[in-house]
Amino acid sequence: LKKGMYDSMIILEMGSRPADAGRLLGHYLGIQNISSTYLGRLKNICHYVAPENKDDSPEYWPMHFLKTLEPFDVEKEQAKIDLRLNQTKELDQVLIHPVVAGYGMSTKMLPLEKMKILIEFILNKTVYDIILSSGPGEERYIKNLIDMLDTKIDINRIKNVSGKLSIMDLLRVISESKAVICNDTSVLHFATNFDKPIITFFGATNENKIVDLDNDRVSVFSTVLECRSCHKNSDFYPFWPKCKFQSAKCLDDIDMNDVVDRLRDIL
Repeated sequence: LKKGMYDSMIILEMGSRPADAGRLLGHYLGIQNISSTYLGRLKNICHYVAPENKDDSPEYWPMHFLKTLEPFDVEKEQAKIDLRLNQTKELDQVLIHPVVAGYGMSTKMLPLEKMKILIEFILNKTVYDIILSSGPGEERYIKNLIDMLDTKIDINRIKNVSGKLSIMDLLRVISESKAVICNDTSVLHFATNFDKPIITFFGATNENKIVDLDNDRVSVFSTVLECRSCHKNSDFYPFWPKCKFQSAKCLDDIDMNDVVDRLRDIL
């Protein structure tokens, strides 16, 4: 990227800090028209900011993103981004990505003890093998999860690729998998793109914004609590809403019997 290469910039972002980083980058590049979503603290350095995607009237983010086009001469019906990749041959495997990135881990990640239930169900009751993935630096969580499993489990049916996959490798594994199990993380969006059956878990964040709830290929499990989503709470130290409970009750209270029933239907 060089100064003067572009005259306009559209920031499609669901996170506050990345949105602000985009705005700073836009100014550094001398871009004259910066349009962004509402998130972040540096909205005043944008030339246009879309209305806030509020929790009391949530809108699926990809649809909400179209509002950033309003300053430009683009009809919403013309706006389309096609990110589909070539589909590869499906294998007898289920991808499980049980972690989330960084500071959201305490309130966005289903407890490993609960994820263990799903792994043991798949290995005991189905013909499918399991791929366990994570990002770099998260390998210890996958090791802890494997160590929890019943000693009678055929460990050879689990392939641990934690910390080893590039983004393109991860996309290939998703494409090859019968189904995907994950939390609110990038894997959810990639798997949605491939139209895979997905089981996903939501704690701190608002699934109404992040999941296309009209898509019957995506099964969302969460708990109805007054404090969800956490973003409406005031204690954000250090960068993320602090749970009012000792652990994330919204995730702890998910009934795994319901999840297993749905997984049985998928497989």
